[in-house]
Amino acid sequence: MHDEIDELVDDLAAAAGLAVQLTDTNFNSLTFGPHRGKVDWIRRETLLTRTTSAEIRRYLDTFNVRTAMGPVHIPADPSRDTMARLVVPVRSNGRTVGFLWFLDDGTAAHPAVLDRIVAAAERLGRLLNRDAHRQQLVADRLRDLVGEHEPSRQESIRFFEDQGWSARRVAVTVAAAVDPAAQPMDQTAVTEALDAPRGLDRKVLRAVHDDAVVLLSPAAAAEDPRRTAGRALDVLAAGGVAGWVAGVGGVHPTLAGAADSYRQARCALRVARSMSEHRPIADWPRLGALRVLTLLPVQALQQAIEPRLLPVLADATLVETLRTYLVEAGDIRRTCAALHVHRGTVYYRLRKIEQLSQLSLRDGDDRLTIHTSLHMARLAGMA
Repeated sequence: MHDEIDELVDDLAAAAGLAVQLTDTNFNSLTFGPHRGKVDWIRRETLLTRTTSAEIRRYLDTFNVRTAMGPVHIPADPSRDTMARLVVPVRSNGRTVGFLWFLDDGTAAHPAVLDRIVAAAERLGRLLNRDAHRQQLVADRLRDLVGEHEPSRQESIRFFEDQGWSARRVAVTVAAAVDPAAQPMDQTAVTEALDAPRGLDRKVLRAVHDDAVVLLSPAAAAEDPRRTAGRALDVLAAGGVAGWVAGVGGVHPTLAGAADSYRQARCALRVARSMSEHRPIADWPRLGALRVLTLLPVQALQQAIEPRLLPVLADATLVETLRTYLVEAGDIRRTCAALHVHRGTVYYRLRKIEQLSQLSLRDGDDRLTIHTSLHMARLAGMA
């Protein structure tokens, strides 16, 4: 599909003898033909970054490009150092799906040239619309692939196998905001960021699912899914979607394991949201004993916490000290260094923890109880 679009844009550039660029509805570059001769700073910036800055959007919006039903001529503006442009909406089924931009030296005003441009825009509209429908179909199939309805899951497996995924190892990544209540997902911004020209690799399938983004990626090596997750967070941040974390599921040998990888990624996402030391990416295979706890619902975690530890959990300073001490395997020197406090301060806080809880940090069973309860409390949002 994309090769067909690129070929059509190249042919149009050659036929019109003009520098042409195809953008999405937000003026971000999708593809462009050969450029010969002079270009202005707007064209240069959009070609180099493949995105359009807010400043450029504001300028172009003064010509009502987004609401245009037909070609729009934008005159040159020497004060802004901008060249004349012809903008042709690319439409399909009564809606605009993109724009063709030409740096116009007057050639585009010729009726024969303009007719050819408009005809090409109509064909591009059909291609972009087909591409959008295909992306929607892939997203729907991906949601079914990781869902609970077995017949739909089997149908999706067959669909993706027909697309060449039958012999691939796969892994699922789930990305979402750290606090979905504070940062509700802007689905449009997320989709635009992932689908931008310099966004996520096309071979990574993606779908918005509930409060998160689900990514299915091929995994030739164990590190591949983690790299995919990192890339996804990078392009989301570049697209203005900040404060996101990701959970990565285990690698499975076939598509049949995608649902398990998705559930693992969801569990890992809980860890990334609850435990700052696991941000921005929590990887299921690396979570160790935490894997067991992530399988429990919040209510079960709350009920399983050692009651004697509740007074300690109410004090953020004691919780931080306790967590650091346990992470550092009871090494006082490393605990002091990590907390940037004096040795006496750490000893004082540890004694206070033992007094409040009536549990001993020197007793193996008590120590296991404390450490497990602390993990459960953090996953349940209580610490």
